[in-house]
Amino acid sequence: MKIKIWMTGLFLVGLLAAAAGAQEVKEGGTYTMTVAGQPAGSETYESVTTGDETKTVSKVGEATFTTVTRNERPAEFSIETNGAKALTATFAGGEAVINVAGKPPATVKTAATVVLENGVWSQLKDLLRQYDRKKGGVQELTAFLPSRALELALTLELKETRPLPIGGRDLPGGRFELVNKKSGTKLTIWANAASNIPLLIEIPTQAVAAVRKGMEEIVALVAPVKAPPRVFNGEFTSEDVSFPNGENTLAGTLTLPKGAAGPVPAVVVITGSGSQDRDGSTLANLYKIIAESLSKAGVAVLRVDDRGVGKSTINKEKAPETSYRDLVSDTRAAFDYLTGRREIDPKRIALAGHSEGSETALTLAVEDPRVAAVILLAGSSRPIDQSVVEQELYQRAMDGTADAADAAQIAPVAQTLIRGFEAAKDPANKNNGRLAWFRDHLASDPARLAAEINRPVLIVQGERDALVLSYHAIELARAFVDGGNRRVSLRIVRNATHIFTLVSDNPQEAPKISDELLTTLQNWAATNLVETAK
Repeated sequence: MKIKIWMTGLFLVGLLAAAAGAQEVKEGGTYTMTVAGQPAGSETYESVTTGDETKTVSKVGEATFTTVTRNERPAEFSIETNGAKALTATFAGGEAVINVAGKPPATVKTAATVVLENGVWSQLKDLLRQYDRKKGGVQELTAFLPSRALELALTLELKETRPLPIGGRDLPGGRFELVNKKSGTKLTIWANAASNIPLLIEIPTQAVAAVRKGMEEIVALVAPVKAPPRVFNGEFTSEDVSFPNGENTLAGTLTLPKGAAGPVPAVVVITGSGSQDRDGSTLANLYKIIAESLSKAGVAVLRVDDRGVGKSTINKEKAPETSYRDLVSDTRAAFDYLTGRREIDPKRIALAGHSEGSETALTLAVEDPRVAAVILLAGSSRPIDQSVVEQELYQRAMDGTADAADAAQIAPVAQTLIRGFEAAKDPANKNNGRLAWFRDHLASDPARLAAEINRPVLIVQGERDALVLSYHAIELARAFVDGGNRRVSLRIVRNATHIFTLVSDNPQEAPKISDELLTTLQNWAATNLVETAK
């Protein structure tokens, strides 16, 4: 006899098992995952419950995850890829026995009452079922992450309940907040309050979301009402300035808000790779526009010609040996210059780095505790030697079907950079001054630097950036949060390129810097720099 019960857009099929006489209940669905609004994969699962045992099989990409619970507690877990078991785990007597292909078994003591694996959203229903609704409030739970043989200390709280009008009827909705006690990462889980089936999972700090197929209406239903961004049109002055750094003189422009009652916060703009002037004149005047926009919001901004560009000087004989550390030194000199200006509050000076300048901002922020905050614009999360290879392959693949293994197809500029990094790795070249820039970058890792910074951070990335892909912004945000930083803001600017110009179908149209970028910078600076003195 088959009994079909339709509820909340999910299917529950009851079957009487002829042999055992136990009722078998099936339930399943699909979750679609997005990162920064872009599709990033899916999970399709089916759970079969017979008596006190539930077996859930989830498919995520090429991997199959199988979770078995008995009496709502973990019993077995496995990960299968390419038809072979990559990992198995069994739970009994307060222990988990982990078997990873090619390694000896490992036994881990655990008090976990639920298994959670990255990207397997359906497992959250097992977690929600353990929440005591009568008790309410914040409740502590322990989960187990098999792929890392790691316990996770969590808190779970039901924050609100309300009907959710989806599919022409009201579903009983509940909003849970799940917190990783160690990292501080928060998940918002909207679930069917009757069945505990998650409908929407969001990780705001990582711009990650997963929505159940058929429940897409919930995204608009539960979205918070956002206050419109503030508009800033304050007046400012522009002043040409110069200051020394060793034997060089650096020249730039300082924009200062008019009418300030006291010392104002400031930002040092750090240019990207290549020889850039203070305005970013080859980049649609990006740096000039950013500076003037921030000064309209009450922030002083110093933007500087790179050494050897514009009015900044350089020893031409030493120019070929300019290192990345030299560029960090130039930024530090700009920072120091601002601390000596009476109009500037030395405790509220931030760094805003674009592209390679983002890594410079991270480096100086780690080294100098005076840096009040950091803005990263189109910054890479990975060492630059890796980014060069990625950029080159991506560009080739955009132009046509690329042979990823054919080194001969690599563009000459990229080949030169790759050869430079390879030469810099050779111990025989450790004193070669012309390889200093390469050596310095090889020793630097943006994600590692990010994990060491615990000050306000804004990460801004162009959605259509073909040089630094959007995932870099997500990785940077995760690195900050995993390092303990709770003041991390992330913005993906729609339809914007690497230099934050808007993509247009009209090749005759003049490049335009995104207003969304400028509004984001103004509002973040107002909150994190201007108003912190009040």
